[in-house]
Amino acid sequence: MTTNTVDVKTERGLGTSDTKSLSETFPASPTDFDPAAAMKALLDGIQTENPDFGAFSMDYSDSPDIEKFVPNPTSPGPGDVNPNNKGPEPQSWPPAASGFGSQDEPKDSASKISEQKFDTLLPGKSS
Repeated sequence: MTTNTVDVKTERGLGTSDTKSLSETFPASPTDFDPAAAMKALLDGIQTENPDFGAFSMDYSDSPDIEKFVPNPTSPGPGDVNPNNKGPEPQSWPPAASGFGSQDEPKDSASKISEQKFDTLLPGKSS
């Protein structure tokens, strides 16, 4: 396996860190970046060391299919808290499955997202 590190040295300034200060402050942390190692450690496969969730698939391979639902935003009326007394949804209210990505099931979206590689992701961009 080839390891490609991104070694960018910076000096303190607007929008940049200071590599030397960071190295002195956090001596056990690497200042170079290895995209392959980051991908393996953070985003690939099943994480087993999570104290809150136990074994957890970072590929979201167990994502469920879900029923699309948008609750009725109307109120039952003054002093009434019974949701069964709500009127119909306003005509301007969007249907449950509208808008970008709304037709996708979580499992389908997850498989597309898990195909992305860490070293191709750019700050401020999404795909």
